[in-house]
Amino acid sequence: GTAPCTAVLGTTGADRCYNTIATCQARAAFANAPVTLRFAIDTLALPESGIEALPYLTSVNYTPPTISLGKDLGTRSSVTANFMDRPHADTGAGFDKYLSLRAYNDAFERGTFFGKFATRQKYIKGRPFRLIQGYLGQAIADMETRHFIIEDFTGPDRQGNYSITAKDALKLADGDRAQAPALSLGYLSSDITNVATSATLLPTGVGNASYPASGYVSIGGKEVCSFTRSGDVLTLTRAQFNTTAQAHRAEDRAQLCIYYNGDSPADVIYDLLTTYADVPAAYIPLTDWQDEIDNYYNRQITALLADPTSVKDLVAEIIEQVGLAIWWDDQTEIIRLQVLQEATNISYEYNEENILEGSLQIKEQPEKRVSQVWNYYGQINPLKSISDIDNYRSTLATVDAQSQSDYGQAAIKKIYSRWIPELAQVVASRVNALQIGRFVNPPRRISLSIFRTPSGEVPVPQFGQYYRIKGKPIQDASGLESSLVAQVTRINPHADRVDVEL
Repeated sequence: GTAPCTAVLGTTGADRCYNTIATCQARAAFANAPVTLRFAIDTLALPESGIEALPYLTSVNYTPPTISLGKDLGTRSSVTANFMDRPHADTGAGFDKYLSLRAYNDAFERGTFFGKFATRQKYIKGRPFRLIQGYLGQAIADMETRHFIIEDFTGPDRQGNYSITAKDALKLADGDRAQAPALSLGYLSSDITNVATSATLLPTGVGNASYPASGYVSIGGKEVCSFTRSGDVLTLTRAQFNTTAQAHRAEDRAQLCIYYNGDSPADVIYDLLTTYADVPAAYIPLTDWQDEIDNYYNRQITALLADPTSVKDLVAEIIEQVGLAIWWDDQTEIIRLQVLQEATNISYEYNEENILEGSLQIKEQPEKRVSQVWNYYGQINPLKSISDIDNYRSTLATVDAQSQSDYGQAAIKKIYSRWIPELAQVVASRVNALQIGRFVNPPRRISLSIFRTPSGEVPVPQFGQYYRIKGKPIQDASGLESSLVAQVTRINPHADRVDVEL
């Protein structure tokens, strides 16, 4: 803690704390100093390894992420660790600092590890969680480490089972916890007419607490105004963004808007994730993102966000309309961003010499075919539904007639873009061309496995990279064995092998 600690034995609590937030009796003096606890499966090799770990781990279930190419954020990676409760001496870093001063003498005979842990550590959600796998004799620093954030925990039950579930950092963008803009707390103190140029907000002090010096505000969900602010008083410029000036009543909400005006998609996604989803900035290599966008997209996006909307949904819109892949790299603790493009850099070839026998499978995905793209852009009123086609100034349709003739039917994809402004047909055309180019012939899903070896003779595939795949199921028109190029979207590591989807 930080002196002075105002906890008083017998007054603020019947006994001393356990140096955790949940047991602290003087929160103003609490100083957070995290301690790492390491658990391992109880095997004969554990003592020989020299690795200090509590042998309470019983099993680990890891679900890898799946990259969604040009569609959305894909599926999140997650890990569930299951433990068996046992007695513990309560000594060492992270345990009972005041054990020698307790009324009892032997903590080993008083309760169990996870029984006490569940009471002392109620607030581990959001804490770092690591899954470490390696070979006997390896140092921890040389092992394969995957990084997550604790999402949930349960137990211990009557049988002594305790479990922790952790997910990757992009889980923070889900709509149940991240909305942009955040819900504003201010509301009108009194009625205003359709020509009033000022309004006062309540509750008192909300202006300095929650609103910037200037910006845009949606009043009652009916009108967008620009404003400058002094204290709780807004000076208004009415009827912005094609909304109509109208009278408003006392207690109408004053929702702060977000305006991205000709910004790089990299900067917009960074702002959505760090400002509104509380994703740590250290997880995002912004300079790399900006370089990727500048090199392979080189266009800006524009939108006014007038009502709280799921950050996950907003980012998914940008992924689709810019043509991106975004994923959490759980080994480097970095969120990766890639602009979808032609495969010009083939990393490696997997063939019958390095693919596990019988593991190469190819699945057709006809439901992903696209022959027409209808792009609605130039949003008129940001307060109306994004799927309201009457709320867009322009529509651009791109049709691949030859594909429709060959397949015998159309496959239509509609895009409703709040991010493409009016008079930006060249941007809309690029979006349509990207969709047609990638999905005019539906992509095939390839799965294969490679044997895991300590020396790594066969390289483990990397997310987002392109590889050449060769095998008997892949043949040319004459029946000769052929090859194709595919992009990695899923990697599932096991102790003896790595399963890959492309």
